[in-house]
Amino acid sequence: MQIKMASTKAGAIDLTSAVPVSMVDYVLPGSQRIAAEWQYGASLIQYWEGDPSIRYFSYLFYDNDALCISEDTYCRPFLQFVLQNEFYGRWAGLGYRYDPQWSCNMLTLPHFEYTLEGSEEKFYSKVEIYFSFSLLSSLSSISPLLQGLLAAAEKDLPSILFEHSRPVPPIILAGIGDLLQTSLPDDIRNAYMGDKSIRILMDTMRFFQRSPKYMNHGKEH
Repeated sequence: MQIKMASTKAGAIDLTSAVPVSMVDYVLPGSQRIAAEWQYGASLIQYWEGDPSIRYFSYLFYDNDALCISEDTYCRPFLQFVLQNEFYGRWAGLGYRYDPQWSCNMLTLPHFEYTLEGSEEKFYSKVEIYFSFSLLSSLSSISPLLQGLLAAAEKDLPSILFEHSRPVPPIILAGIGDLLQTSLPDDIRNAYMGDKSIRILMDTMRFFQRSPKYMNHGKEH
């Protein structure tokens, strides 16, 4: 991962594998970690490589600030679940967005960059599950929604499944909890997390299709 972070108030932020004391309680089993602490907050990105790959983002703001997170490498399609608090901020190619707690969306971004507007003494967390184009193509028959997203992504456009992120039922959120909290041995954890991630994608797409709404592919807000 080639993540960069910058604070509106503090400028560029140095990243480290050392977890700040304020974030220790959020460390998950078997994760690789990228952490940071600056005058106005702390962050912890935990990730598990593979296809699918998983990233768990945690942010704790000590004071009001805005945090810009970017990555130089090409961004694969990802399924986003907002777990705690509401995410306000600007996404590259998609404009200003609001993603409520316990909501989900799926995105493809040629350039990964977003800004999170954080409030004093607030904790924010979300999960992103990344899929290769080849894996998504093999699964696209389960959902016309995936087919539409892939069609836009092939044109190298910023693309989002729903203009407004959709709430997901507790059973899917429970599946996310199981995914993150698994204490399986290292030699079988990756296989379990990969299979579980695909199951979460399939369950989420089926849930959305039971009450389809407007899709918004490649639209600039």
